[in-house]
Amino acid sequence: MPVEHELIFLLPRITAFQQGIPGHALPFLNFATTKILAKKTSIEATYDFLIQLDQIMSPWYAMHGLRRLSSLCATFDFMVPFLAQHAAFAGWIQTLEYLDVHVNGFSFKHLVDFAALGGSINAIEWIFDNVEKEASEEEALDCVTSNAMDGAATFNRLDVLIYLHNMGLTCTTEAMDGAARHGHLRIVTFLQANRPEGCSNSALKDATAAGHGEVVLFLAKHRLGGCVAEAKQTAKQNNQRQVEFFLQDVLCKCNNCMTRSKRPLKMPSSPCHRPQKCMRLDQEA
Repeated sequence: MPVEHELIFLLPRITAFQQGIPGHALPFLNFATTKILAKKTSIEATYDFLIQLDQIMSPWYAMHGLRRLSSLCATFDFMVPFLAQHAAFAGWIQTLEYLDVHVNGFSFKHLVDFAALGGSINAIEWIFDNVEKEASEEEALDCVTSNAMDGAATFNRLDVLIYLHNMGLTCTTEAMDGAARHGHLRIVTFLQANRPEGCSNSALKDATAAGHGEVVLFLAKHRLGGCVAEAKQTAKQNNQRQVEFFLQDVLCKCNNCMTRSKRPLKMPSSPCHRPQKCMRLDQEA
């Protein structure tokens, strides 16, 4: 029997003992060691990961559509949360519906956060509508965190931010910090006018270092985000001349600078100094 015939005869028997990986699943092999995105993951790191995932998922869906999703999830069950997070981020309602109905392990956990980060109000509405119908009370509460508003603010999703604000959801100082860091003046203005959280002392410094002059001036005039004197120094160190120009006539009213300005000046004293009148009196005596 020719060698090639022997190989053809043996091949089915060899592969019968090997599980193998379908070709459509190979692009996701490296995700086996990737940690699930958590609330404590920074907003910028979460966004960068989802953009990288989208660069794989978009051409994959263009080639396979939804018909390979069940097979992919059966082969790599670790992909289920990543697929849900990406679908929410991209605003792909059909994918979310398919995962919800056909894939074991689908969860609504934090999905609103990812939809807000991607700027999809439609996905947010779908998640809230379906989590009320299907999920437990605990899972319903866990579908959104403060990262939703923080992420929307950081990446300039004003319509999403207003939508979540009107729903009564909460954010943290990271919302204004992130908006300032990326130079989103409309977001900073909205948060200052409508939210009580404010920002941290890093907001002014980060906006200054990035050269966002209008944001810096707004924060300084509203006494938000730290010390103007330090911001001026940061602008000089980072060669941000436009920001220096914006701040040149702005006085710092932070507690440290105000305290220093109220300290009385100490007059130099000398043990040999005596008023002239006293000296004349001493001489007459």
